[in-house]
Amino acid sequence: MPAKEDMQYDEQSQTETPVSPFGDGNSPSAELNPSPTAADATTSVSVSRDGERGAGAVADTGTPAVRLQDVSVSFRTRSGEVTALDGFNLTIGDGERVAIVGPSGCGKSTLLSLVAGLLPPDGGIVDVRREVALMPQRDLLVPWRSALRNAALALEAQGKPRAQAAERARPLFERFGLAGFEHARTWELSGGMRQRVAFLRTILTGRPLLALDEPFGALDAITRGEMHEWLEQALAAEPRTMLLVTHDVEEALTLAGRVVLMTRRPGKVAGEIAVDRPTGLSRAQWTTSREFSILKSQALAALR
Repeated sequence: MPAKEDMQYDEQSQTETPVSPFGDGNSPSAELNPSPTAADATTSVSVSRDGERGAGAVADTGTPAVRLQDVSVSFRTRSGEVTALDGFNLTIGDGERVAIVGPSGCGKSTLLSLVAGLLPPDGGIVDVRREVALMPQRDLLVPWRSALRNAALALEAQGKPRAQAAERARPLFERFGLAGFEHARTWELSGGMRQRVAFLRTILTGRPLLALDEPFGALDAITRGEMHEWLEQALAAEPRTMLLVTHDVEEALTLAGRVVLMTRRPGKVAGEIAVDRPTGLSRAQWTTSREFSILKSQALAALR
């Protein structure tokens, strides 16, 4: 890895080539050749029952942002074929916040890959009528860039000049609780701050559908709770349709208006829970309320 002084010189001299924000972050060549499994989805996707991919038009008002019908996905492994999803059905309306909860290996991340257009189904219909911004489990920040320029990568990847991209990202640092850390390197940021930069990068794509793959799973309980509060505030300021994948029932009941529960592999819908959180109730008040306890018990019972 180049010395810190060298990396600062590179930033000031602006000799680095603008590239996708979703490389694997392990080397400069990774930034120049982003992994397709971590790329943000740039187009809407409509997939026919036989899995053939086509262009999805922007939906009219009232049309679901996402519709999955009888979807199945299988993978071939050395030990044989594994069915990840089988007969999966899901509809998400514009502006809705939906959380998918299920045990490890039930196909949650596969589901996000379908919605983001990174994976075609083996059967069924995947109809996505909104452009998708995918935030994977890892923050994927590149260490030779400052926090500001990591966030601005989302705009550089869309062809914006570097200076213009940075100027658009800079005002949002205060709103995202990152003021004063614009020029910090990745190793100077806490885990929660790294996730905020990654989420800011996702928001800056301007895409109306956020697909979040366990974004806070690696954080400790205290930081995760703080990030939940922060995410609610961020979405209030920057409204989006949200599809969140998590294995944490409490996280789902805190952040979503509807929780979809999945069975073990092959993944199907085991049930749904509508979350009617009273307006003005803080996270601490909500998670300690009787209503929250009842919903959590219902969710856990359905997941058994």
